[in-house]
Amino acid sequence: MSEKGTFPTDVDWWPTDSAQDGDFVAAGVLVELDLNARPDCKPAFNAGAIAVHDNIVWVMHASDPILLRVDTSIGGPPNIVRYTLPLPLEVPDEKWTRRVHADGDDGCWITSPHDIHRCTLTDDGGLNLDRYTTEGGRVTAVHLHKLYVVGQSRGWLSSDRRHGVIRTRPDPHRLQVLDETNRRLAPVTHPELERTVSTAATRADVALDTGGTKWSVAGPEELRRINRQTGHASTVDLSGPSRIGVVHDATPNPYTDPINADIVAAITVDPTRPRTVHPPTETAD
Repeated sequence: MSEKGTFPTDVDWWPTDSAQDGDFVAAGVLVELDLNARPDCKPAFNAGAIAVHDNIVWVMHASDPILLRVDTSIGGPPNIVRYTLPLPLEVPDEKWTRRVHADGDDGCWITSPHDIHRCTLTDDGGLNLDRYTTEGGRVTAVHLHKLYVVGQSRGWLSSDRRHGVIRTRPDPHRLQVLDETNRRLAPVTHPELERTVSTAATRADVALDTGGTKWSVAGPEELRRINRQTGHASTVDLSGPSRIGVVHDATPNPYTDPINADIVAAITVDPTRPRTVHPPTETAD
């Protein structure tokens, strides 16, 4: 084995007609990776979707499964906790691939066309991540503490993970609500509620807090807030020091979840059930 200072690009990897016994022929390159080595610099955060409740702002990365909890109540630089979620990276699509909705002081919803998750703060400052359903939608909203999915009434072109850009059919239901008990989406047919929720479904990178202050994504690592009463505007820098938060997967085991008891019972074999004994098959000598 010979050590190379750089990756060779002009090496003939296989013996040629002129190669003789005893000649040295490079057959490959062995690369050693130190998986324990961490880069000194933190990768830049690319803000996509935001939600706010009082002085707490939740910021979701535009495509990566990274969630920030930004506490702006202390004045000066914000207190930022960075959570890396056990979710897949999404293909960048415009400005955001997931939406986030604040739900009180203790957590938020994260929605996408592929799933819906609930994030809840724990007493030790960690975050419980619970997947409620593998259904979802591009447009979601929270109204009176209920999560709604607003469907599309006509076809459109979308990016599919397997097939690329495809034509998508209109959604079968204009409005659906998350049934938290049964962990599924249920159709809503109330016209007035449909209009109310559709109006509440705004851009994912804009949010209003309880005091009427408008928050928006001003850059990859910057938020802008505007007091709608006084017109005063200021910015919040997301590139400052942050603390790494611990994430716990709280999604129920599908085999022990009571919701799936009927399916599990149908595919489970009772080991105490007597087996049918068949007589031995006679064979000719």
